[in-house]
Amino acid sequence: QVVSQSIATASLPHLAHKHARGEHQDYVTMLKKNITTIFAISLLASICFVLFKDTIVHVLYGNTSRASEIALMVKYLALSLPLYAISVYFVSAFSASKDTMGLFYANFLSTIVGVSCLLVGRHFNQGIISIAYASWTLNITYLLLLAYFYSRKRATRATL
Repeated sequence: QVVSQSIATASLPHLAHKHARGEHQDYVTMLKKNITTIFAISLLASICFVLFKDTIVHVLYGNTSRASEIALMVKYLALSLPLYAISVYFVSAFSASKDTMGLFYANFLSTIVGVSCLLVGRHFNQGIISIAYASWTLNITYLLLLAYFYSRKRATRATL
């Protein structure tokens, strides 16, 4: 989260400048480079969270009777970290291109899907793990919708 947000904040002015000047190839190149960096760092962090989940739970919560359940939750949420980190970066990319409606629709629709997943999980007594399912579903839906809006915008630009 910290790395993704930092890269997004630092690159926003550069992305906006490239977009405003019509330097679309440079814009896309910068996006790819930053997404690769964010994915690599967040994947490494995710692996560390999965490997050290029991230690993390012990440090944060001590010896609790629900340690194994919390560790499982840390594991599943850690696995969604790369998706979340990339989606945080895409907010800057879309903002730089002044496409705030695409962000709004992607955020709104993916939140509905994520909350629905959470409610279905609770209905079937999935317990705390339904939060992880909802997180995964929300992040995947968000990235798919952003990809859809981005490709639609590119297709519109190509026809002009």
